[in-house]
Amino acid sequence: MHHAPSVQYPVGRSRFLTVAAVALWSLGLCGAAGQALALGAVAWPVGVTLVASLAAGAVVVWANRTEPTGTLYWDGDAWSWNGSALQAPEVSLDLQTVVLVRFVAEQGVHLGLWLERRQAPARWDDLRRALWAPRASDTPWANGVEPGVTGGAA
Repeated sequence: MHHAPSVQYPVGRSRFLTVAAVALWSLGLCGAAGQALALGAVAWPVGVTLVASLAAGAVVVWANRTEPTGTLYWDGDAWSWNGSALQAPEVSLDLQTVVLVRFVAEQGVHLGLWLERRQAPARWDDLRRALWAPRASDTPWANGVEPGVTGGAA
């Protein structure tokens, strides 16, 4: 059985997430403008939509500034993030050049990372192999049971 190669991958602010959030925020502002045009005046529904859109914009700015940055490591057996051990990844979204991955770190802390090909294009394929590779403990023969062999005495 072949294992994914070890890889060290830099993680920075996600351009994809920023563009998607700004696009959604802009749709909210367009919705407020559309309401104002449809109503012919700036009424309370327009104000509510505008306030919600401005609040969403503030969340976008906050999320962008607090997005985790660092280095993700796969040594062939285990994952780590900036020196902290991680459990096996859970791929939540895979768009081929952008992957949303969730890890559980020490003390049960959840870590969500947006991984993008543009951060390190030369290492992207190795990272994807590591994310999708089966772990040795996931295989039935890791505990001495060979594939295709059922348990029990004959």
